Amino acid sequence: MRGMQVANPLNMRQLGEGGLFVLPPQEMSVHRKQYFERSNRLLCAYSAIIAYSGKGQEAVNAAKQAKAIAPDTPARVKIGQYILQTSMRRLDKMFSTAGQELTRQFLVAVYGNFEAFLADHVVAAFSEIADDNPEQEAIRLMGMSRWSGKLDRIAQKFELRLRAAELRSRYAEVDMGFYGRQFTDPIEFLQAVADLRHRIVHSSGRVDRCLLGEYPECGMKQGGLFVLPIDLPYALSVFLVPLTDELDRLFCERFGWTRKVLRPEVLL
Repeated sequence: MRGMQVANPLNMRQLGEGGLFVLPPQEMSVHRKQYFERSNRLLCAYSAIIAYSGKGQEAVNAAKQAKAIAPDTPARVKIGQYILQTSMRRLDKMFSTAGQELTRQFLVAVYGNFEAFLADHVVAAFSEIADDNPEQEAIRLMGMSRWSGKLDRIAQKFELRLRAAELRSRYAEVDMGFYGRQFTDPIEFLQAVADLRHRIVHSSGRVDRCLLGEYPECGMKQGGLFVLPIDLPYALSVFLVPLTDELDRLFCERFGWTRKVLRPEVLL
């Protein structure tokens, strides 16, 4: 997921000269609004931690280059009521691996935010059809399935007009390349992200034979931790914009829910 096939497929706009690029105003139900609120909190946290982790690494590197602090010099880091006592050598190792670990964990969080977005819609939809236990029914409907089957079941259950060809057309200008493999179907790409998430959660983010088979050009070795682009949480958030819009629209049309036009960047 290394960029876009056109310069700006989502029509992002710049906040002033030299400012950040943000999404244009979006139509959103209450559930999509909550999704963007969570997304903004996650990405703000990721940005802050990555930035300060980088500053810490710079400080450690400067001390090493100046030979001002020996590798065995004790180092203490206070975290709330706990104190981490280590050495400068280990502190250097901590900073050098922090970025990748953060990227893996925040990828899980960004993916989970999308699952929560869809679950909110499904629970509300079950409530509309007077189900006695909408939360439990939502778990049954969304559990234990690949994304293609999961979305098919949801569409059939609630009579949503989810058309694969229309959804693919919304991604025609979005590059869904990852680890040297190019995807053309957004649901297949979403499933690939889900597979990465499962590896992070259930196998400590390590490269296995299956991953190497799926991404033969990834350049990684079996048994090692797989390396993710540091901007992947942002790229995944951008990828999910058309998909959340399409699903939100379909549910709102089916059940008569209201959508309002809001600016995503102010939802904090």
